Amino acid sequence: MSTTTAYGVLQSWDLPDYNGTGTLYRHLQSGAQVFHLANDDPENMFAFAFATLPEDSTGVAHILEHTVLCGSREFPLKDPFLQLLKGSVNTFLNAMTYPDRTVYPAASPVRQDLFNMMKVYGDAVFRPLLKPGLFRQEGHRLQFNARDELEITGIVYNEMKGNYSSPDSIAAEKCYQSLFPDTLYRHDSGGDPAVIPELTFQEFQDFHRRYYHPSNARIILYGDIPAGDYLEFLDREFLGDFQESSTFLVQDEQPRWEAPRVFEATCPVEPREDLSRRSSVTLNWLLFPVTETRRLLAASILTEVLLGNSGSPLTKALIDSGLGQDLSPVFGLETDLREAVFSAGLRGTEPDQAQAIEDSILSTLKDLARKGFDPELVEGALRRVEFYHRELKSGPNGMRVMNRILRSWMYGASPAAGLRFGEDMEAFREDLHREPRLLERMIQELLLDNPHRSTVIVRPDPDQARREEEELRAFLAQRRESLSEAEEGQIRREAVELERLQTEPDDPDVVARVPFLAPRDIPREVRRIPFRKEPLGPESALYCHDEMTRGILYLDLTFDFGRLSPREESLLNLLGGAFTESGLPGLSFDQFNRQVNLKTGGISAYVSNQTHLGDLSRVRRLFVVRLKVLDRAWQEGAELLRRLLGEVDFSDSARLVQILEEMLQEMLGGVVPAGNYFAGLRSLRGLSGLMAVEEEINGVSQLLHLRRMAEEDPRALGQELLGLALGLMDPSRVNVNITGSRAMTDEMARWVPSLLETLARRRAAFSRTGVLPGGAAGPGGEGVSGGVPGVVLPPGEAPAREYLLASAGVSYVAAALRGVSFGEPLATAQDVVAHLLRTGLLWEKIRMQGGAYGASAQSRTSEGVFSFVSYRDPHSARTIRAYQESLQELARQEVDPGVLDLAKVSLLGRELRPLTPREAGYMSFRRSLLGVDDELRQRIRDQVRAVTPGEVRQVAELLRENFSGASLAVLGGGAALEELRRDETLPGGAGEFRVTELGV
Repeated sequence: MSTTTAYGVLQSWDLPDYNGTGTLYRHLQSGAQVFHLANDDPENMFAFAFATLPEDSTGVAHILEHTVLCGSREFPLKDPFLQLLKGSVNTFLNAMTYPDRTVYPAASPVRQDLFNMMKVYGDAVFRPLLKPGLFRQEGHRLQFNARDELEITGIVYNEMKGNYSSPDSIAAEKCYQSLFPDTLYRHDSGGDPAVIPELTFQEFQDFHRRYYHPSNARIILYGDIPAGDYLEFLDREFLGDFQESSTFLVQDEQPRWEAPRVFEATCPVEPREDLSRRSSVTLNWLLFPVTETRRLLAASILTEVLLGNSGSPLTKALIDSGLGQDLSPVFGLETDLREAVFSAGLRGTEPDQAQAIEDSILSTLKDLARKGFDPELVEGALRRVEFYHRELKSGPNGMRVMNRILRSWMYGASPAAGLRFGEDMEAFREDLHREPRLLERMIQELLLDNPHRSTVIVRPDPDQARREEEELRAFLAQRRESLSEAEEGQIRREAVELERLQTEPDDPDVVARVPFLAPRDIPREVRRIPFRKEPLGPESALYCHDEMTRGILYLDLTFDFGRLSPREESLLNLLGGAFTESGLPGLSFDQFNRQVNLKTGGISAYVSNQTHLGDLSRVRRLFVVRLKVLDRAWQEGAELLRRLLGEVDFSDSARLVQILEEMLQEMLGGVVPAGNYFAGLRSLRGLSGLMAVEEEINGVSQLLHLRRMAEEDPRALGQELLGLALGLMDPSRVNVNITGSRAMTDEMARWVPSLLETLARRRAAFSRTGVLPGGAAGPGGEGVSGGVPGVVLPPGEAPAREYLLASAGVSYVAAALRGVSFGEPLATAQDVVAHLLRTGLLWEKIRMQGGAYGASAQSRTSEGVFSFVSYRDPHSARTIRAYQESLQELARQEVDPGVLDLAKVSLLGRELRPLTPREAGYMSFRRSLLGVDDELRQRIRDQVRAVTPGEVRQVAELLRENFSGASLAVLGGGAALEELRRDETLPGGAGEFRVTELGV
């Protein structure tokens, strides 16, 4: 069937916000609807979206999302998704389960690569094999462990055990579920670990038949590939095989309540923890359907006014109340459900404060509705929202468009309804002009007069993890005792069959069906980013990047510094967090934030550390301050930055205490969800000076520092921060980068010297009364040696084996070892080894066979180290052995040249990722600071193409030999620690782990 006759055009729209046209097609035979947004973006994207409405919390939609990608009719492989990961140049490749839909998107800047992924993904969702063994692998299964005890495992099962270990995740789930008790949203589409084992294979199959049909699909296409090419491909490859058989399914609306309700839940914590101020209390309102897009924009603006930053009135009122330490993990506007939800509350509180928190929120809203908003506050919020929509952001634009399309399309409205921001914003401004108290009326109608409100209290239960574990063990022991001989035999046979399925190599002829790019398809030359450079001083320079930034100007200041005292190192993270949040003399922090919103797109500050490639012994340490402003009003924003640098102040002790508490709560809430990050940093700190300071600033050490600082005198702490800030911001050691149009970069460049003069005067004034950090050498430390900037940093003192004890139902296992250093002959081959491991052996051993959500390997040649880490992992010792075994297997035989070519395609393809103007300017700037010029980049690119199977084998053998001295760090719960201690088969022999209690 030709394209013209296979589809009907339902509607078209001009979409000026996206410089394109949207067209909605209907595939006549299958009933599938296809929306194509055609514009000039070369980073094309597609997505297959299905309405998937769960009827329980078995996680069937989530398990199906995993399993459809484990083999299909045309690609009957163990894991076609993994094959794509091995050799695609994708900029996005994944799948996501939402509460009422499942989405399979991919993006790529290379046309053929995108169609390759679409061919595999389309066959996966419409024609999956759905083998029983793969259902058990991805979902849940019973099996016997090494002690012949019965256990439950499965990738989704273990993933959700990790999710249900996080207080923040539990709070988020309960807040949304509490408002929808009469709809399918009351279920967890991801799966509740207590319920997942109830799902049968038959129910799993039935769910796919019910929902994964083109009639129930919404297909999104985006970019510069012509619609006809897409449509002909979809018809030929997939849609032409189906007849229309069902209607698109939409979630029911929730009947409204006549009075608010209260819900309570618990979250697991380690028994050793201090449980005071560890609860969260959140108020949630059900608003209106998200298909009312103009109303949704108005609600997002109201949310920005109320909660957009630390100085926003509702945020400030909650923090100033002293009833909690930080905003609750659920706050603001949720738009991924059929009806919008607004939430506000506090964490770091006590359950008995729930009524006081509710009273504080409601009284603040009443006061705002009665007294009204300062027009400057409202205008700042409007500019902030407009800035957000105007600015080009990192990541595929098609993905952001996809979310806006599905927000309306999934619920029966037009796919283009959410793509008219400019028009909707203009209409809102007109409405606000006609009705100046529009936002105040919205508070009254949507919140104060809305009885459909829930108060959700989540409190810590130190006995929950132990109790649930004992209940599970008792259930499994009883189940073990009740097994008939036939049932036991079946479990053992299924385990053997699954192991065979997992370990048996795929048929090479079938693997060859998967379409891939070849290294010859990837450009040989690196992408070059032009810039202009002129000196500012003996150790500083001004860089200008002329880019099309859509009327936005970006300024980056990087101040070099060197080694600091241990105390000063511990303060760096707090300095970054407090720099723009503390106010100025005569300007409270909320007033300052209001000015930031009015005059800029944002000001940020943080510390960055990276090895200088001109001398691997030296680390370039930078205190970074970044500003973004609109061209038409850049002077306002620039002068606000001048004032900040010239008057930076931390004397508001009450505010500093708030910042500390907020940062501490944020880190406490992030430890378990990001356990791989924290364990990974911890394992690396003893091998590299760079990683030692990174761990000190951003890792577990920082968590411990923040706890101690919270007990200190804030006045003295504020004075220390001021000295540190002025010590780091040495105008003689600053490099400046400006990104924008040529005319605007020239204009701002003429202003920069006056900014540095202001800073120099402030430092001079402070040095007469205070002491700058860093001793006699100052923050510059050792300065420049042999023409290479940076400082030599010693590795940290770290145990070879450390266990980070937290309330986690699964583990995060990290290992770090000595590897090849940058500049050595095998350095590029080590990068290839890392890719081969994470897209091959580690995936198979730790995810497929071990049941973990994932595992990764990373080559850090600039530090001469190599590292492994797993995520939401039911095992620890087994995973550590898998790391070693993977290296042994890779060293045992030479990698297949075809597999090596796929790795090269993936590594070379990173260069093709489109960059936003801001990314391009800042990336080029950082490369210059770190000694990375285009000639070096081209040499590395050529070396990737030249890597041989023999070199891969050499690196694997070197790493295998070094693994016996690996530094290990495991983050997990008490049960996993005991299991690890009992294991005597660890690489390097049995050994005790030093335990660090995290108190989370």
